Amino acid sequence: MRKILICMALILGGCTTAEIIPIGTNTYMISQTSAGGMFTAMGTLKAKVIKRANAFAESKGKIAIPIAEKETPSIPGRMPNYEYQFILVDKDDPRASNTILKTAPSTLIIENK
Repeated sequence: MRKILICMALILGGCTTAEIIPIGTNTYMISQTSAGGMFTAMGTLKAKVIKRANAFAESKGKIAIPIAEKETPSIPGRMPNYEYQFILVDKDDPRASNTILKTAPSTLIIENK
C-alpha cells in the first residue's frame, strides 16, 4: 500500500520543465507541464515557472520582465501547461516597473498581400 501511495504522489506531483531557452537577442521562454492533470492548481504551476525565470534573471544580475504567457488548462487526455516569455533588464531600467503581461495567441494568422 505504501508503494502505491508513493507512486501516486510522484505521478500527481511530477512536472516536466523545459530549460530556459533564448528566443531572441534578449528574450527567453520557459514552459512547464504538470503530470498532475486536473489535480494541479494552475496558480501553483505559474508560480513555479515565474520563480524559475526570476532565479535565472537574478543569476545574471538582472530582472525578468514578462512579455507574454500562454496557459493550457488540463482536459481529459491533456496535461496542464504554462509557457512564460520574458526579457532581462537591469534593476534600474524603467521597464522594471509597471509591467503588463500579455496572453500569447494560440494561433497566429499572417496575411500575405
